[in-house]
Amino acid sequence: MGLALAAFTAASIVSACGLEHLSSGETMQKLQKIDDMVAQIAAGERVIEQVVRVLGSKMSEQEGVIVVRIGREPFESARVSRFRDDINFSFGLSPGYWRLSDITDQPEAWSAAPRLPDTGRVELYRDWDGDHLTIRCIAGVQNDGPQGERVIQDLRCQISPP
Repeated sequence: MGLALAAFTAASIVSACGLEHLSSGETMQKLQKIDDMVAQIAAGERVIEQVVRVLGSKMSEQEGVIVVRIGREPFESARVSRFRDDINFSFGLSPGYWRLSDITDQPEAWSAAPRLPDTGRVELYRDWDGDHLTIRCIAGVQNDGPQGERVIQDLRCQISPP
């Protein structure tokens, strides 16, 4: 009886904290999704400080590039910079293999660009259009196959005036 109660209590804690149970018995927080970050950025002002606040905590700044610690899988960090009227940011992913379905709730909303002729690389992209900004994210992927199962190599985004 005591063991069952302890297991129930541990399960309640995992559930209440928003943690998922992994098959190996380890736990981790729910994955951060790009959709959530984009929604928060779109709701605010189109200024670099707002983007940094949404992404995480500022670690350093050098020559106009701000390095932000995200620290929530699959995102580890981001590099944020401004070029003309655009704000650009690229993500550093946590170690491991991350699929498109790990970074977004809607992998089917991403479109595939034609293969790059010089490298054969495939990129997926998605646009979010708002009243005062447009956000485009581009994910370089490794493999073919179902959209959500493609392995992410890199992810970068740009915020532009509409």
